Amino acid sequence: SEGKSPSFQIDKLGNIHLIWLQSILGDRNDIYYSTFDVKKSKLEEKVKVGDFVISTGKVLSEPIIGLDNNYVYVFWSTEFRSGLAAGSAHISYLTFPINKPSFQSSKTVQLPFFIKNRFTSDRRKEN
Repeated sequence: SEGKSPSFQIDKLGNIHLIWLQSILGDRNDIYYSTFDVKKSKLEEKVKVGDFVISTGKVLSEPIIGLDNNYVYVFWSTEFRSGLAAGSAHISYLTFPINKPSFQSSKTVQLPFFIKNRFTSDRRKEN
């Protein structure tokens, strides 16, 4: 399937770091990472760095990428609008050393039910 919801950052060497989503089966989405090496004018092979399911009653804030001098960071949030978790949200992130996505680690932070999802914008997708 086609990629969607791209996000990119440029590192101090001018290389472009990219992430995007690919829908796999119905509600399942994979997050992919690649870099564009400006010196070689080459897009490196894509690497799957994460996945998640967005089912009915969930609202996704699409992933965004961030960089520092050593690490790549990918953040996204999910708001629950129905079911037992209705009214709650969580923020998920993963991180890995630049150009070493196989060393990624991830974490999810649950937000209390009384905190509204203030950090999303028109980039939200509701299913």
